[in-house]
Amino acid sequence: MDVKQGLLIAFDMDGVLTQYPSSWEYVHRSIGVDNSENVSQFISGKITYEQFMEMDVSLWIKKLGQVPVNRIKNILLGILLRPDLVESIQRLKKEGHRVAIISGGISLLAEEIDRMEKFHYIFANSIVADKNGFVLPSGIMNVNYRRKDMNLVYLQKLLGIGRYHTVSVGDSMDDASMFSVSGYSIAYNPIKKDLSKLASATVVSGKLMPVVELIEKYQASVEDNCR
Repeated sequence: MDVKQGLLIAFDMDGVLTQYPSSWEYVHRSIGVDNSENVSQFISGKITYEQFMEMDVSLWIKKLGQVPVNRIKNILLGILLRPDLVESIQRLKKEGHRVAIISGGISLLAEEIDRMEKFHYIFANSIVADKNGFVLPSGIMNVNYRRKDMNLVYLQKLLGIGRYHTVSVGDSMDDASMFSVSGYSIAYNPIKKDLSKLASATVVSGKLMPVVELIEKYQASVEDNCR
């Protein structure tokens, strides 16, 4: 691949593009439900991730009755984003990079971010609604949060981009699989120190621009190695 075509840059969403660590947890707290029992069953292997999503959504329905999907969307709008998100993504795109969101979070939020500043690719987990726009006790797993590398490898093959030209940015151990297939990886405000050990660099900041600057330095090193 000609490096001038740019890099493939994959961002986790929750806790990276947003200032809140989990879009799912944000909705739970806003509605006033506790999913700790669902978490326990999932961690113990008693239920699949798809079942985990279904049980979580069912909590909303049990609490509120019929839930318009727009109500969930409006709740998610309360999540603060990184103040320089638009500026940062615009700068990366202007430099010729491909940008993607790969997240186990709720797709409604990813789509809202995409409306603010267009990403080339979005992978996030979906809530299902009926023909009248009411949330169903179901969910579509587009991202296995433990295997985000599968989405990233799919994009690499789609674009003909190798590991050396791939950058990933994440904040939790759920993002480690993306790091494993990236030439450069950034632990952004890592939740656990162990993630920094797996990353090429660590950024602790309330803004995304320091991440962009590191990516630019990596891009320069790639260009130097290709001369």
